[in-house]
Amino acid sequence: MAYNIGFDDFSRNPRDAARKTWGGWVFVATLVLGGISVMAGYSPITGQEAPSSLVAAITIFVSACVAAFLAWRVMTGKGWLSGSVLLLWWAAEILIKLLGGSLGIIWIAIHLAGFVNLAIGVRACWRLRSMPADEVDLVATFE
Repeated sequence: MAYNIGFDDFSRNPRDAARKTWGGWVFVATLVLGGISVMAGYSPITGQEAPSSLVAAITIFVSACVAAFLAWRVMTGKGWLSGSVLLLWWAAEILIKLLGGSLGIIWIAIHLAGFVNLAIGVRACWRLRSMPADEVDLVATFE
């Protein structure tokens, strides 16, 4: 199964477009890497040495779990609200990291690709929400 989706794919089969959304999981991975960075003694925002904090690592772990739940909701096609919250949360994270100066060119590319993919998945979820129930069942029948 290919996991490449384009902006026009959601209109043909929005459920399939939502299932192919991997962008939320990229955000979860960046949160986990941030937690590992904190445990190693580096700040994920500034990139400089910081005292290791168990409370910060636990907070990042809990936020990664919440983000994983939100990403799962988008992949099920029922994440119009949770996907929107995840998009806003990710935009805030990107802004904080850009202002902190810790986002290199590779990280910008990773964040941009994941963010755009998640936006496509949220768009598909909004489309599924606005479709009549019998039309959604018809889409599921001919997958």
